[in-house]
Amino acid sequence: MTFCFIASIPGVVVAAADTRVVLHHDLGEPAVHDGPKDLPVGLALLGREAVIPYRQRKIRFLGAGWAVITGEFVSGSLVLDALREAKAARFNLAQSTLDRAREALEARALSEMGVPTAQLRETLVIGAELSPDGGVWTLGVGPDDPRTAANRGVFVANTPLDVPTNVAASAKQVFFNELDLSRRTGDGIRIMKAAAAFIGVVSRHSKEASARAQIGVTIKDPDTHSVSRYFDGAVDDLLSLGTNDFLGSGEAAV
Repeated sequence: MTFCFIASIPGVVVAAADTRVVLHHDLGEPAVHDGPKDLPVGLALLGREAVIPYRQRKIRFLGAGWAVITGEFVSGSLVLDALREAKAARFNLAQSTLDRAREALEARALSEMGVPTAQLRETLVIGAELSPDGGVWTLGVGPDDPRTAANRGVFVANTPLDVPTNVAASAKQVFFNELDLSRRTGDGIRIMKAAAAFIGVVSRHSKEASARAQIGVTIKDPDTHSVSRYFDGAVDDLLSLGTNDFLGSGEAAV
């Protein structure tokens, strides 16, 4: 189970996901892959291999915000790519984009990855657009998915079940304390580090989450424009980043 989350408050969107892939085999222990390399996977039903990319494994930049996925994220990446191409950070646009593309995406998931429609529809997209009010939306792949909602509040997370409730609650509180302080000063690096620290806490308590993080941050600058950066790496490396230069760190979000 992926650990991923999005927080969207006035002037800030921050999205984060761990990188772990757990492959379950008929015999033996599950194989765990965290990166940073791409992962070749044998597709027995199709008689060939596919590659699970490491880069932006469960996260995409949507032009004015971000999205992450949980559930069947391997084929679900096709959904993220469709939303990214449409720059669908706004819920209504994301929903209409998926409605138009659903049939083709389901066909591709089956033909390219051997993933049946029912499995693809386990995917849940969590997204947010930079806005004056904040707010996070959720979008199921199925046309009548009850998880779909235009606004779930300022924070939505998918947390592994083996993380103790008190640990998750405490880590969330620390994250939001940092987020609030960082928002007031426009400190994008501090926002990124708060997200990385959150993933670090969860990874220490869960077999389902890695200590590698992929993080997207969009902030509104004083000139009313927005600035978006993407960060990728081991949690400890991200936390030890020795700069306050948001624009000069990570990479431009594309």
